[in-house]
Amino acid sequence: MVRVWMLVLIVALLAVASAEANTKRGGSPSVGATALAVADVAVALTQPGAFAAGGHHSLVVLHDGTVWAWGRNHHGQLGDGTTENRTVPVQVAGLTNVRSVAAGGAHSLAILEDGSVWAWGRNTSFEAGDESREDQLAPVRVPGLAGARSIAAGDFFSVAALEDGSVWTWGSNAGGQLGVVMLDIRMSMPVQVEELSGVRSVAAGEIFALALLEDGTVWGWGRNQSGQVGSGDSTVQHDRPVEIVGLSEVLSIAAGSEHALAVGGDGSVWAWGFNEHGQLGMETGDEWRLTTPTHLAGFEGALSVAAGADHSFAVTADGRLWAWGRHDFGRLGDGSREHRFAPVEVSAVSGVLAAAGGSIHSVAVTEDGSLWAWGDNRHGQLGDGSTESRPTPARVEGLGGVRLAAADPTVHF
Repeated sequence: MVRVWMLVLIVALLAVASAEANTKRGGSPSVGATALAVADVAVALTQPGAFAAGGHHSLVVLHDGTVWAWGRNHHGQLGDGTTENRTVPVQVAGLTNVRSVAAGGAHSLAILEDGSVWAWGRNTSFEAGDESREDQLAPVRVPGLAGARSIAAGDFFSVAALEDGSVWTWGSNAGGQLGVVMLDIRMSMPVQVEELSGVRSVAAGEIFALALLEDGTVWGWGRNQSGQVGSGDSTVQHDRPVEIVGLSEVLSIAAGSEHALAVGGDGSVWAWGFNEHGQLGMETGDEWRLTTPTHLAGFEGALSVAAGADHSFAVTADGRLWAWGRHDFGRLGDGSREHRFAPVEVSAVSGVLAAAGGSIHSVAVTEDGSLWAWGDNRHGQLGDGSTESRPTPARVEGLGGVRLAAADPTVHF
């Protein structure tokens, strides 16, 4: 695993250098509410953050630290000051020096280089961190947070892990997804999840959350009717974090609507939660859920995993992308529209570094620096200027110089 991670990082750094050189030769990319290109993108993802797929929108961070967004915008989740859907990328207003982004059901988050967290979009449950409960059409700073290292956006809530290893949550707590016991069902200010420390990264599902600790263990909390918390039961919810038994030396985690994934230190993939559409990557017979992590047999060599609402992805060390789960609108990218209960290769794209799953659409970045999208496009979330859905990946044209996500200092080579 050491050599694979080093190779991915080296390839990515070379791609970044090439893209920056191209930018210098051809001038700076255009800025404004117009199509921006993905043509000379350079992305490396040893940690998540350079791009994200939300409910029906997409985000990307460019090399100059700006953020661009496209897709559905009914709550202002694109951050361009309007509520108009965009079929091509537009710049998120007022954000510079951005390090990483996250996309929720209808809101968005960003971490700046100074460690501050910013949010925009739907705010009915304070998920955008503003006391007004009014939708935020442009980014606002989330109060009380500094030194953020990882962010995640659920449906109506948000999560941040700080450099000191602590975890903070805000927004709706209707299913215990904030990880604290409280009388109010919403929190407008970030509150600390006191049971957790030494956290490396976080992930958020629809109404539950996960935390990956420095020691390689994973903890979960929130709504658990499908076993998505991984606690071995299917109680209604866990108001406080519980350690997920059976996982160790974990490198990567992902949370879907009601299912979860993890990559072990040996490249193995583990899955738990809801499985009606095959999103766990295995046949489970009459049992439509698994309440503890189960090894995805016969599938090894994974570097990272990603989860959409009811579909899943894994990127392997050889740059291949594999998908499984629900397949309406072609969200898996293998050209068919059949649910998959076992991984199938997304053969139309190769040299993949990372992927992300939205509600019904998907995106991926390849080692040559290109960005690809497929699936549902009714709101323009594929960024190709149309509203026609696609069952196979196609390169998103127009963006230049996507930001290299900084190597995670907790991944030791």
